[in-house]
Amino acid sequence: MYPKKTIFFMLLTLILCLGFMFACAKEKPTDETMMPSDEMQADFQKQKDDYIQSIEAKLEEYNQKIDELKAKVDELEGEAKEELNEKIGMLQAKKDEIKNKADELKSVTGDAWDQFKSDMDMLIEDIEGLF
Repeated sequence: MYPKKTIFFMLLTLILCLGFMFACAKEKPTDETMMPSDEMQADFQKQKDDYIQSIEAKLEEYNQKIDELKAKVDELEGEAKEELNEKIGMLQAKKDEIKNKADELKSVTGDAWDQFKSDMDMLIEDIEGLF
């Protein structure tokens, strides 16, 4: 039989070996698991493209509405004409701001996208309230 000291060191060695085996066997994150998959990136890009396309459609709609208001200005006189011209100016400025923001959105990614989209949604609400 082995002396107690030898058995103790054998058990200690066995425990340490098992500990190292479990530590080494633990899956470590790789670049693949840390980076979004191509599928996720493609889905994000599609959502982004769809959103930008919807903004561009709204801009076309706003252009038509502003043109209709400009046609009405010719029928008005005095203070009503001035008020409508002022409103058209505000609408045009807001539309231009949305257009500039939409151009910026095309190059934005990641976390910045959420903030830009939120800002854009607020601009859309603002202009919708003016019509």
